Amino acid sequence: MTQKRSIFEEVGAESAPVASPSPGGISREKGDARRWIRAWLWGLLALVAAMMVIGGLTRLTESASPGMDLMGVDLDSVHQWLGRATALYWAVGFIAFLATRRIPAGYTRPLLIMGGLIGVQIVVGNWLSTSGVTQSGIDVVPYRLAIHLGLTFFLYALILWTLFKLGRSSAQNLAARRLKDRALWGMTTGLLHLTGLQIVLGALVAGLDGGRSFAEWPLMGGQFFPPSAFDLEPFWRNFFENAGLVQFIHRIVGYLCALLAIGVLMRGRKSANSATRTAAYAAVFMVFLQAVVGIVTVLQAAHLHIALTHQVGALLTITVILLARFRAGYPTEQKVSAA
Repeated sequence: MTQKRSIFEEVGAESAPVASPSPGGISREKGDARRWIRAWLWGLLALVAAMMVIGGLTRLTESASPGMDLMGVDLDSVHQWLGRATALYWAVGFIAFLATRRIPAGYTRPLLIMGGLIGVQIVVGNWLSTSGVTQSGIDVVPYRLAIHLGLTFFLYALILWTLFKLGRSSAQNLAARRLKDRALWGMTTGLLHLTGLQIVLGALVAGLDGGRSFAEWPLMGGQFFPPSAFDLEPFWRNFFENAGLVQFIHRIVGYLCALLAIGVLMRGRKSANSATRTAAYAAVFMVFLQAVVGIVTVLQAAHLHIALTHQVGALLTITVILLARFRAGYPTEQKVSAA
C-alpha cells in the first residue's frame, strides 16, 4: 500500500524531475538568423532596383541597339553583367543559409522563388536584347519588354514583402494579424494589383515609343479618345500594338489608381493605428505624385530625365503601397500613454 504524503511534505531528491515543455517552431527561431537573412535580402533588393534603373536607362537611350552607348559606356553589357552578379549573390547567400539551417520555417519557398525569378529574368533579358539588335518592330519588342519589367517588379515586391515579414518574429506577426484592418487590407491589395497592371501597360507604351506619339494631355490628337485607336488588323492587336490605344488605356488605369487611392485615404484616416495611417497617407501621396510625373512625361514627349524619373517613381510607389498593405494586415503594436 502506498504511503500517504502530507500536503506540505517536501518532495525528496528521489522524485522524478518534471520535464520542461519543448518550445514550438515559432519560439525556437533565432533572431540573429533573421537579421543576417534580412541584411542579405536588402543587398538583393538593392541589386534588383539597380537592374531596373540601368535597364530603364538602356531602353531610353537605345543602348541595347548596335553601336549605341551612353558616354562611352555599353549600358546593355552593364545591365547583363548586373543580372549575372545578382544571380550569383542570391545563390551564394541561399546555399550558405540553407547549409547552416538558418532559414526560418516557411521562408525557404519564397527564397527559392526569388532565385527562379532571377534565372528567368536573365533569359528574358537576353531575349529582349536580341529583339533590340534585330530591330524587328513593334510586334516583338513591347511584349518582351512588358514581360521583363513585369517580372522584375514582381521579384522586387516579393523581396520587399519578405523583408517586412522577417522584421518581426513569427509570433509577433501572428499576434499582429489578429488586428488586421480588413477593409484597408483589401483596398491596398487592390491598389497594388492595379498599380502592377499600370506598370506593365507603361512597359507596353515604352516598347511602342508611345510616350512621343501624343505629347498632350488630357486630350490625344485633339480628342479624348485617340483617332487611330483601331487601325490595326486583326482587331485585338490594337490593345497591345497600337501606340494610341495602349497609351489611352495607360491613362485610364492611372485615373482608376488615383480614384482607388482616394478610397485608401478615406479608409486610412479612420485607422486607430498611427503607423497604419501614416503608411496609407504615404501610399496615396506617391500614387498622385507618380500621376503628375506621368503627365509631365507625356507633355515632354518622354524626355530622358523625366521618363527615367517616372520609372524610378513606379519603384517607390510599389514600395509604399506594399508598406501600407503590410501595416494594414500586420499592424504595429501601439502603446497607450498614461493619462
